[in-house]
Amino acid sequence: LPEASVRASRAAPPKLDEAGFGVSTWSADGKVETSPAPASVVEALKTMAPSAPSQAPAERAKPGKLDPAGIEPISASGDKQSRLISGQDEREQIRDTTRYPFSTVIYLLTEFPDGSRKGCAGTMIGPNHAITAANCVFDTKTNAWPQSVAVYPGLNGENAPFGSYYVVGLSIADGFSKAPKGSYDFDRLLYDIAVVRFEEAVGNKTGWLAIGFDDGMQQTIGNIVGYPADKEFTMWGTACEVDPKQIEPNLFAHLCDIQGTGGAALYQYFQDSDSRTIYGVQAADNDQANYAVRITGPWFDWILAARDGQ
Repeated sequence: LPEASVRASRAAPPKLDEAGFGVSTWSADGKVETSPAPASVVEALKTMAPSAPSQAPAERAKPGKLDPAGIEPISASGDKQSRLISGQDEREQIRDTTRYPFSTVIYLLTEFPDGSRKGCAGTMIGPNHAITAANCVFDTKTNAWPQSVAVYPGLNGENAPFGSYYVVGLSIADGFSKAPKGSYDFDRLLYDIAVVRFEEAVGNKTGWLAIGFDDGMQQTIGNIVGYPADKEFTMWGTACEVDPKQIEPNLFAHLCDIQGTGGAALYQYFQDSDSRTIYGVQAADNDQANYAVRITGPWFDWILAARDGQ
């Protein structure tokens, strides 16, 4: 993501709009259908507060001390102390990928018409649906839809404990799919979410996570579990503080150790109830920060409409 684009957008944040939330839906037979933004999304856009200039720092901030209560326990013992040390690679490998919530994390392998492939993470959000980044299943260089998308829930090296599946349909916002070919700027980033669909009820085997939005969010611990580019085909988790100044109107700018974990959910862990809610999707990065698309009110309604066929 070009830093110049980020600086410009922070000074004058672009506004999400109805046209950008139009829906383009791909099916495995290669057919692409379009439809206007769902009525619920149009209403949600009307109630959104105007985007104010960002207060996010231009340079990387020093990581703060994490509250252990907000960190997803990775190991069976639930020990979190090793993850409170800043200045080191804080990722931790998930050895048992069949244990909830890690079972909800999927590995996607997308093949495009030109023969290129892309691997990403995603997260189950229902029996037949998962959420990921749009750039994982749509080629921004050529604006090409996928040839196929294979999915491996809980992939652990050469072991696919829940089997493999193919995506039979996926939905992307027009703000992403209809952006100029070859571009990936801040405007496109704001719409970088996709919902993918399976014929089989994969989620009944893996479980799934809730999605949510919180317009008043001041600070959170962001948990991210996915498949880093430098740890091929293995699942890793990390957590970091998302500072209030890095919670932008439509994005989370964060410093979690992710190393290319595209498409992974950024979720909040609530220790008291042992529950989790997805508030963003990891989409892009540059030398200054990582960027997750924030689930706002309009995005929440858009995702539900894509998942539930509304």
